[in-house]
Amino acid sequence: MDHPEEIVSLESQIGQNRFMFVMRNVKEEYKRKNYELVELVVISLLRCTNCDAAKTLHRAHEYFDFYEDLFGCLSYEQSLEDDELRESLETGAIELFENADDEGRALTAGKVSEMMPAGADKAEKLLKMMNYMIIRTLRNYPLAQKNGFIFMCNMGDSKFENLSSIVTRTHSFSMSRYMPVKISKILLFRPIYFVKFCLTHLKSVLVRGAMSERFYILTENAQDLFGKPVALREDILPPIYGGKNWAYDLQNRLRGWRLEEQENEISMGSSYRAGDEDMMFSDSESAQNSGFSILTRDISTN
Repeated sequence: MDHPEEIVSLESQIGQNRFMFVMRNVKEEYKRKNYELVELVVISLLRCTNCDAAKTLHRAHEYFDFYEDLFGCLSYEQSLEDDELRESLETGAIELFENADDEGRALTAGKVSEMMPAGADKAEKLLKMMNYMIIRTLRNYPLAQKNGFIFMCNMGDSKFENLSSIVTRTHSFSMSRYMPVKISKILLFRPIYFVKFCLTHLKSVLVRGAMSERFYILTENAQDLFGKPVALREDILPPIYGGKNWAYDLQNRLRGWRLEEQENEISMGSSYRAGDEDMMFSDSESAQNSGFSILTRDISTN
């Protein structure tokens, strides 16, 4: 008789023991360089893997190597004080919406017309944008840690000459292999006729393996986003996606994110700092009294 998979909560004693085990086995150099990022990534991966310690440790190291390749050093901390990052986000090429469905998943929505052409420099900027949005979301939304992200590619206003698989494949590969998140769904929204006509071929080009089962090519109708199997929340999405969030404003969101950064800087100032070589949990009580307890706070809604 088949038995349902056992659910291991990160807040349980077993979950905390696995958290401490993974933290002890993460490379010391990573913890010295950026302890806060290491802890956040470990917690997020434990939540989305049902506290699978081996998978978490492997994926965490994959992400830290990716981070160093992308930024040059793990100690680098992204901030909206970086003019290039801020200006990239202000284009709206990729936007993020927390609590996008009833399971608390986050939605990233990328506009093909803004993301092309796919030069190497632009691909790198897009990866940096995605990393920033993912990390800030994981820091503040435990349900997104557990239930994952939905990635949507909006092809509205794009033309055939805009179509390139380079960006989509690059980001699909990067998200699935390196980013410390669970990918719940990948959506292709408002596809041009060529995409719909070549559906079978494009699915094999854009996504591969098990992820193809979570890949949906939608229509021009925004209601596709709110019905099954996508089932996003109308009150979260702005009118451009058929939603009812009339108050949504990208610039206000970015200002809010900057205030969020400042709040995090203040809270981290009274806790540990990257570079503390002796910052290790010795028991479950110390784990609860450090950043672990901060990252298990209740989720707010938009």
